[in-house]
Amino acid sequence: MLLTVNELANLLRLDIQTVYRKVKKGEVPSIRIGGAIRFKSEEIDRWMLTNSISSKRGMPDGRTN
Repeated sequence: MLLTVNELANLLRLDIQTVYRKVKKGEVPSIRIGGAIRFKSEEIDRWMLTNSISSKRGMPDGRTN
């Protein structure tokens, strides 16, 4: 499924301009279709998992894996 910028902004609870900035910087996976920016929901799910706070903290005992 493809998400629009508005849908992704609502999902992430971000301002639309913040989403556009993240796209421009390459911080969020996106595709262009006929000039419109879209987001594959599967890629966004993966991106959210790898960029979540808990994944950056590592394991409870301090190990990262």
